[in-house]
Amino acid sequence: MVEKEIINIGFDSTNIFQPGHLRGNKYRFDILLADLASIFFDPFLHGSLKKFRSISAKAVAKQVVNNSLNSKSGINYFDFKDFDPWR
Repeated sequence: MVEKEIINIGFDSTNIFQPGHLRGNKYRFDILLADLASIFFDPFLHGSLKKFRSISAKAVAKQVVNNSLNSKSGINYFDFKDFDPWR
């Protein structure tokens, strides 16, 4: 797994981001269809499925920048709940 290889490099601080489906300004039909489907199904994803909810690419980018500037040492994982504006 790529994450383990990155961890094995031994950086002082490693941030691993694991958001769900990334929504963004894509104009390909298949991606637009996936974005619309995710918006519809997101409210039905509860419990362990909640981590598969979609999130805007812009929200993830902001979180990556914020965490890079205020990074804790060690290995840090961030998943959907760390990006969720409704938590």
